[in-house]
Amino acid sequence: MVFPIVLYVIAWILSLTMYAADQGYLAMELIRYMLFLSVGFHGIYGFFRHYFYADKTSSKIGLKTSPFQGGVAMAFLSFGVLGILSFWFPVLWIATAFGVSIFYLGTAYVMMQEMMKRKTNRPSGALPVFAAHILVPLTLWLAMLFFYA
Repeated sequence: MVFPIVLYVIAWILSLTMYAADQGYLAMELIRYMLFLSVGFHGIYGFFRHYFYADKTSSKIGLKTSPFQGGVAMAFLSFGVLGILSFWFPVLWIATAFGVSIFYLGTAYVMMQEMMKRKTNRPSGALPVFAAHILVPLTLWLAMLFFYA
């Protein structure tokens, strides 16, 4: 489950590399790679985990399998496709960032509720996912603020 954080770090490394190679603005590259990797690939990965491996995914975070995981899988798939398309079509950046931010921050909030309910300080074995679901929207909006300002 470390995959989302790995994608987040790779997005930063690629952005800094492109910026250092004088290929673009840091904020622009960060938006592109964050959407491509931390939204796109993470979305496709989340789709496969929640759709094809629902039992394993649920048990790993300490929850029971639910029929709603199919819906979560489709949400991941839709944002994954949008994130990948956003790499080539900047017109999708803001809409994709809004949607994925609501989705990611919403899932982080649900994880936080579960932690409070279970009286634990760790989100049921999903700490990298929890961290990514907070860091990605925050990074996207800060990069957009710098890019569009």
